[in-house]
Amino acid sequence: EEARRIRIETLGAQHPDVASVEDTLGVLLLKTGAFAEANAMLRSGLAKRTAIFGEEHGTVALSLNNLAMVSLEIGNYSESESQLLEALRIAKSALGSEHPRVAQYRRNIPSSEIPTRSERLRSSLQCR
Repeated sequence: EEARRIRIETLGAQHPDVASVEDTLGVLLLKTGAFAEANAMLRSGLAKRTAIFGEEHGTVALSLNNLAMVSLEIGNYSESESQLLEALRIAKSALGSEHPRVAQYRRNIPSSEIPTRSERLRSSLQCR
């Protein structure tokens, strides 16, 4: 948080380095289980990166991928899947289909780990 504050003071709130720090902080918050804070931080970084670089940039894909991990953790599977697919699409376009990051994003979309709508419904009915 201190690194973010310093960057905002020295570079301005809309600088790419601020977006990068927010993305990094978001991932750290995700790993500690602070999902609401991670979600807010990652969304802020994504908004900055989109404003700075446009929607079709590799760093936007990275932010979307990280945000999708939060969505997955909080059980928002449809949003996570949508974010992952968008991250993959952008990364393929911006980086090329052979880029290592594209392969990473593909691995993040294993259909076996994202329950289908019918599986979620079945699960919610069994809990009642």
